[in-house]
Amino acid sequence: MTGEEALLNFCAWYIDRHDVLPHDRLCQTAPLTFDPSVQQLFPAWLTARAWWSCPTKCSATEGSSWTGWPPSGSPIWTS
Repeated sequence: MTGEEALLNFCAWYIDRHDVLPHDRLCQTAPLTFDPSVQQLFPAWLTARAWWSCPTKCSATEGSSWTGWPPSGSPIWTS
């Protein structure tokens, strides 16, 4: 189990390292039951960013981009 302090430190590092900004969209590609979901969900929750569940084809190719984002006004979840 990951402690709260470790999770907060990780999220602070992630937000700083990836320069997460207010207009960014953070995408979840890992199932909620898989450890990487922590990396994909908590930074969005801590920075009040929009979060979208990304389809499988979005992450199929390293470095690929997906253009099927929902319109800015219709996020699946926002904090």
